[in-house]
Amino acid sequence: MKRSTGLTCFALWVFALGGYSLARAWVLLHQWAVLVEVGASISPLVIAWSVLWGVGLIVAGVGLWLRREWGRRLALVCIPLYYLCGLINQFVFVRSEFWRDRDVAMVVTAIAVNAFALWFLSRRNIRRQFKKTMREGHTDDR
Repeated sequence: MKRSTGLTCFALWVFALGGYSLARAWVLLHQWAVLVEVGASISPLVIAWSVLWGVGLIVAGVGLWLRREWGRRLALVCIPLYYLCGLINQFVFVRSEFWRDRDVAMVVTAIAVNAFALWFLSRRNIRRQFKKTMREGHTDDR
């Protein structure tokens, strides 16, 4: 069975999320001196979490691209947690009024994106594209 266009686009989107997280970690790491100089306090955990999310999402994207069941399940876990952590970061650590004015928009966007991701990956025609190898060498189309 050929990978659908929708699944291809979804996998590319998950790759992009992972790439964004890795790029964020890279920029924060390389701009650390500038941030300290201007008095910005940033925890090294922000960089570590960005790397962790980047790697997790890229691995999920690879699994989606290869149509492996573990990739679909990893995406079902990683995407909601990624957005939940983003919201927690926004509400707990962000002090800038510029970003605080966007709280409602961020919550609505996170809910919409998560609802779409869960709906998309749970659809029967999408689940059927993932093959789980059985011990006997047969595949189970779900």
